[in-house]
Amino acid sequence: NIPIGAGLSSSASLEMLAGEMVNSLFNEGRIDKLEMIRMCLNAENNFIGVMCGIMDQFAIGMGRKDKCILLDCDTQEYEYIDFCMNEHVLVIMNTNKHRMLNESKYNERRAQCEAALDEIRKCKDIKNLCQLSTVEFEEYSRYIGDPVIRNRAQHVVYENERVRKAAAALKNGEIKILGELINQSHASLRD
Repeated sequence: NIPIGAGLSSSASLEMLAGEMVNSLFNEGRIDKLEMIRMCLNAENNFIGVMCGIMDQFAIGMGRKDKCILLDCDTQEYEYIDFCMNEHVLVIMNTNKHRMLNESKYNERRAQCEAALDEIRKCKDIKNLCQLSTVEFEEYSRYIGDPVIRNRAQHVVYENERVRKAAAALKNGEIKILGELINQSHASLRD
């Protein structure tokens, strides 16, 4: 019942559902859940044409009630964190703003981040932007000439820091801090 085009991973949901059905009906469930997730990511990348990462498929396939997943999308290492809101409520709204990644600037944004990574690699041996701390990013960002590309990379590096802080806030029951981090994330995406 996820609204299609609402930005709530409806395509990943459909991919995982189709994969689970085929696995169950024709393969006696022998395909491991993580392998299924990787296969669905491959479908998204190579058939739909969105060069997304594994996060949506992973959340759909590995999600658990009352848990958050702290996922390293590069290594696919993950940890479940209890999601206890106490007297607070998390609201997800369908704003009816249609969103389709294959029609969005997602692939362009990803290419810009890869261009930033190429510039930083001239000075520092890293596999991806997520390996940089915010302090390191501030040091190496001067090597990224294009301010738009630098801004895209800054969002990635700072967002990873926010995720680490959000995981700590959840573990410590600091819901107000979690809310502040979510607001910062939204502002960074917007800007």
